[in-house]
Amino acid sequence: MVKVIAEIGINHKSDEAIAKELIDYAHISECWAIKFQYRKLEGFYINTQEIGDELINEQLKNSYLNLKQIKALTNYAKNKNLKVGISFFTIEDFNEILKSKINFDFYKIPSAEFSNTELVLKAKAENKTLILSTGGHSLVEVKNKIKSYNFKNNAILLHCTSNYPAEIGSQNLEAIKELKKIKNIKVGYSSHDIDYEVVFLAASLGAEFIERHITLNKLGSGLDDSSSSELSEFVRMNKILKNYKLILGNSKKPVNQGEVLNLQNLGTALYSKRKIHRNSTVNLDDFIIKAPRKGLTQDQIKKYISKPLLKDLEADEPITKSHFVKNKKLNSKDFDFLDLHNISIPIRFHDMEDIFQEFKIRNYEFHLSYKDVSNISLSMLKKKHGLFENKIFSYHLPDYINSHQLFDPLSKDTFISKESIKILNKVIKISEVASKDAKNPIIFVSSLSQNDYFDKDLFFSKLKIFIDELHEKSNILFLPQWLPKKAWYFGGTYDINLFSTNEDIDYIKKYNIQICLDIAHLIMSANAASDDWKLWLKKLMPFSKHIHVSDSYGIDGEGVEFGKGELGNPKKIMSLNQVKVLEIWQGHLNQFEGFKSAVKTLRSYY
Repeated sequence: MVKVIAEIGINHKSDEAIAKELIDYAHISECWAIKFQYRKLEGFYINTQEIGDELINEQLKNSYLNLKQIKALTNYAKNKNLKVGISFFTIEDFNEILKSKINFDFYKIPSAEFSNTELVLKAKAENKTLILSTGGHSLVEVKNKIKSYNFKNNAILLHCTSNYPAEIGSQNLEAIKELKKIKNIKVGYSSHDIDYEVVFLAASLGAEFIERHITLNKLGSGLDDSSSSELSEFVRMNKILKNYKLILGNSKKPVNQGEVLNLQNLGTALYSKRKIHRNSTVNLDDFIIKAPRKGLTQDQIKKYISKPLLKDLEADEPITKSHFVKNKKLNSKDFDFLDLHNISIPIRFHDMEDIFQEFKIRNYEFHLSYKDVSNISLSMLKKKHGLFENKIFSYHLPDYINSHQLFDPLSKDTFISKESIKILNKVIKISEVASKDAKNPIIFVSSLSQNDYFDKDLFFSKLKIFIDELHEKSNILFLPQWLPKKAWYFGGTYDINLFSTNEDIDYIKKYNIQICLDIAHLIMSANAASDDWKLWLKKLMPFSKHIHVSDSYGIDGEGVEFGKGELGNPKKIMSLNQVKVLEIWQGHLNQFEGFKSAVKTLRSYY
C-alpha cells in the first residue's frame, strides 16, 4: 500500500481552526500522515530586498503557528490515528522542536536543506523515521549525499521537483527507478504538480510514499495553494494509492468470476435450429448463433463435430459438452456423505426437478431472481407439492428488485423498500408451500450490501428490529449474508459498505445479528483488508447460523474449485453443524457437472 502524507505546510494561514479542518480532510480521505512546517520567524529572513524574498517572508509571517499550537494540533491528529511529522530548516529550529517534547512520528528535511549535512546528521541521530526531499538536486548530487549520510534504516527519500506548482514535463519521474537502487532507504515522491494524477505514475515506478500539500481551496491566494489538492482530490488519490497493489494484481491475468458471468451474459453460443435425435452427428449448419452463452461456441464445437449425440437436442436448445461427453454420476455413498455433513445444493425453479433427480439428498437452497419471484405461480407450486416432501429448503432472496436497483427492505428510498418488502412477502408465500411442513424456522438469506443511512449504528439497530419483528410474525429467520468488499452488480464491480469489514464484525457482535457466512466472500473481504480470514472466521462463527461454502482467492476470485483457492483443507468447515450450501460458480451447467465435481473433491479429503 502506498502511504500518503498530507502536507499542512502554510495552508492553515495561521488559523488553528483551518489547520484542524485540513487535518479532518486528511483523516476523511484516509491519509497515512500529516506534516507541519516550522520556522522561527525572528531573524529567519535577514535580507528581503528581492521581490521573491519579500513575497515569501510576508507569506511566512501570515502563516505561522508556534510550537504550542502545533503540539495541540498534533494531539488532535493523533486522536484520529494519523501519523504526524514536521519539517524544519535550521539547527536552531530543530533544537526548539526537540525542547517542545512533541511526540512526532517522523522528521522531514525539506529540499532546500537536503545538502545541509549538519542538520541531516543531527536529525538522523534522533533515531526516528527521517524523510528527505531532493528537489533542486541532480541524481549524482543525491547519490553522493546519501552515501555520505550512511543511512542504515528509517530513511525515506522523496523524489521532488521544487517548482510551486510543477508543470507537466518538469517531473523527471524516471529518477525514482534510480533512487530505488540505493541501499537502506525507501523511496517516495513529493508532489507539487498542477495535475495531482502525476502521483499515480510515481507509484507505478515504485514510490512507496506520496507527499502532497492539502488545502481548502487550491484557487486561493496562498503561496502553496496552486500546488495543493482539496478534499475531493485527496479522496480519489488515496482510493487509488491504498489499493495500488490490488490494481497491479497478477501478471498472469487470472479471469475473475465477474468476467466469466459477463462473457456468459454478453457472449454467444450455438443453439439448435431443430430437434436432433440421439446418436446423430451435427454440423455447423444445424445451429444458429444466439445469446446468452449457455453452451458451446463456434470454435469449441469443432472437436465434437464428428461425435454422435449422447442425448436428444431440442430445437432452440444450446448444445453443451454434456451432449457429447458422459457426465459424472453420483452414488448412494455420495448422497450419504452430503446428508451426513448437512450439505445443501443451490436450485432454481426451472431446474429443481432435474436436480431432485440427480441429487437424492435432504437439503436444498432456492436461489431466486426478481423475475422468478414475479413469475412463480403459487397454484402451480401447490400442484407440485409432492416434489417438496422430505426435503429442507432455505431461500436466497433476489439481489435485485429490478434491472437497476438492489433489494433493500431497509432503504431510505421508499420505492426500493416497498418493492423489496413486496418481494419478501411473495417469497414468504412460496416458502409456505415448499416448506409447508418445516419444523424449524425457515432460513432466508439476503445480500444487504449498501447502507444509505451513512450511520452503521443506526442501520444495525434498524436491522435488528426488522429481523426480530419478521421472526415474531412468521416462521422466518432472516440472515444477512457476509459479502466480499468488491461485488459484481449490474455487470460491474461495486464497493460494498456492509457485512464486509472488521468494523462490521463489531456491529454484528454488538447487536447480536445472526448471519449467513459465505466462506469465499470471507476470504476475499479479509484479503481486501490485508487481514487473516481465519481470524475473522473465529470472530464470526458464534453468529453464523447458515454457511455458504466454496473456495476463493484474492479479492475477486470467487467460487473456484476446492483446492484452487486459499481455503486449504475444507474438512474443518465441512464438520460444522450448520447447513452448508455448495456455492460452486456455475455448478448448475452441463448437467450440474460443477456440483458433482465438488462433491467428489470433498469426499477425497476424507
